[in-house]
Amino acid sequence: MRDGGSPGGAGPARRNGSPCSPVRLVSLRGDGSPHREWTCAWPSADPWSFVIPPGSAVRESDGRQWSSDYPVVALFGPGRYYQVFLLLKPQETHYYCNIIVPPAYDAAGRVVRFTDLDLDVWVGDSGPEVWDEEEFADRSARYPPSWVEEARRSRDWLVCAAKRRSGPFAPEGAARWREQLEGFPFINLRADGNRRFPTTCGPAP
Repeated sequence: MRDGGSPGGAGPARRNGSPCSPVRLVSLRGDGSPHREWTCAWPSADPWSFVIPPGSAVRESDGRQWSSDYPVVALFGPGRYYQVFLLLKPQETHYYCNIIVPPAYDAAGRVVRFTDLDLDVWVGDSGPEVWDEEEFADRSARYPPSWVEEARRSRDWLVCAAKRRSGPFAPEGAARWREQLEGFPFINLRADGNRRFPTTCGPAP
């Protein structure tokens, strides 16, 4: 796998007769085995940000397949040990965050690959929740120490930022994406509020 640079550039409102781009998001487990694949993602104008249209297939390693009935925005960052899914539901925005090894873009294959480190942060109506800590604890002994350290640091930062509604959880961020997605054939999109919250969790990992 080679790093082909940033996969961004194609605007999310661009359509060529199909709501699907050729970019795939491929998640691997810590041992390198397949985990999950998002088969249909539009590279947006923002580098390392992707729009996943409603109904786009997500394939699990055991062959199961599922999809969401609302648009999802996937946010990555080069060198960052986390990624964030914005779940743009009709009446609210929720967030699902994976703790990962920083992603790499295979330009030839049009694939973003990343390694999932088990820990997840869910941000719903009641605030952030950390999931799969036991799974991480069981497997972390087999991970490089740097992965474990960065995973814990990223988990803590995401929880702090979610409580403060800052960084990727700022309401204006979701509102901006909803506005951009007006060019897609999506329905029932309703923007969240645009109150700005200060960032007090320190710089993002």
